[in-house]
Amino acid sequence: MKIAMRRAAARLGAAAALTLALGGCAHEPVSLEVRSAAPPAAAPIARPIAFFHPQSFREREQPIEPYAQGYVLPLKLGEASDRVLRETYARLFAAPREVGSREELAALARADGAVALLEPTISAFDYLNASRRMHGPYYAEVQYRFALTGADGAAIARWTVRGFGQFDLDAELRARTKDSPPPPRGEAAINIEAPRRAIEAATASFARSFERVPELIRWRRGEPVAGTDVAPERQTTSALGPEQRGALASYAGAFALRAERAPIPKPPKDLSEEAAAAEPNLVAVRLTLENASTHRLALDPADIEWHAGSEVPLEPLPPQVAAALITRLPFGMVVAPGVGVAALPALFAALVSAAELERHRHEFAAWSDAVSAETLADGIAAGGAQRSGVVYFPKLPEREGGVLVVRVVDLDEALRYTVRVRMPEL
Repeated sequence: MKIAMRRAAARLGAAAALTLALGGCAHEPVSLEVRSAAPPAAAPIARPIAFFHPQSFREREQPIEPYAQGYVLPLKLGEASDRVLRETYARLFAAPREVGSREELAALARADGAVALLEPTISAFDYLNASRRMHGPYYAEVQYRFALTGADGAAIARWTVRGFGQFDLDAELRARTKDSPPPPRGEAAINIEAPRRAIEAATASFARSFERVPELIRWRRGEPVAGTDVAPERQTTSALGPEQRGALASYAGAFALRAERAPIPKPPKDLSEEAAAAEPNLVAVRLTLENASTHRLALDPADIEWHAGSEVPLEPLPPQVAAALITRLPFGMVVAPGVGVAALPALFAALVSAAELERHRHEFAAWSDAVSAETLADGIAAGGAQRSGVVYFPKLPEREGGVLVVRVVDLDEALRYTVRVRMPEL
């Protein structure tokens, strides 16, 4: 589904160009007003660093089609990414420098000592206006791939960050107070609000990665970056009891991770029989991390994958997406295989009346909040503590089993533990 969406995006880009040439209903490229979501660092990273934003990165445009009716809206995704990352670098590093070539980096290294080069690419973008109407809800997810290399070209770290954005015009207007920031004004601004939020969220993830990615933690400390991955042979695995569907994986002296199949949340009893009868095409797994050490252990759903024999591994759905899939089923929403926002169908509410949609907003709000609250979020387990939550994957047709991969990071020792267990079966 993910690959298919990207091929469709490429075809959409070609269609956009053709539409412009023929004088169709395509909008002029739109700039996104973004600000870095990374807080100013209490102690900026003092190590010398340079960054390189290629022209192809800065000028990347991303067409979206909010209504599936031939109306194409090209987003200046590269322009916004370039601007917001520069702002983030200034908050994160003591003295970031821009270079335009490898030769310029070498000259800078000779003058200032060892210099690391940071280079981003936009590796994926997904967008959905779930209702195909201007009120949304809208979902967007942007994915950046970063490479940090030494002045000699040797790799220091390569990692991915994601940003998720959601916008529901009616819900936000209803929740507004006199102190709320002004809402987006105009059709284009409403359609691009979710992508704008996704870019801003990605900047916070990027800044946080210098405290979460083992190689970056060590580079920041001036330590060798080799040897960050703990040998997988240290993992021991045992099955849970006969009444439970799952496994217990342990790294002695570090942690134990329980992975067990979880039921899909049922609607409250006071909701309609239609809601109670609906069953989403999802796989739910509860993960429980028990920290057996005195170190801080990070567990981020973005570092979890289900290898089920598909073209690409499946990643957990964002909490808001999972909640939408589960609670909107009375309106005929069906999940399709994919990753993140790509797992949402192209259409789920176009045939729903305004009255039905309003009923959903009121009756299902508490249920949606409860589903989101139970979903595993990025977080840290202190020494001796426990963290637990549910991750949701789209269910692949006629496929079960496979391997669940969960990465746990020891923040104090800058070590990465990779847990591999069989996906708990039904």
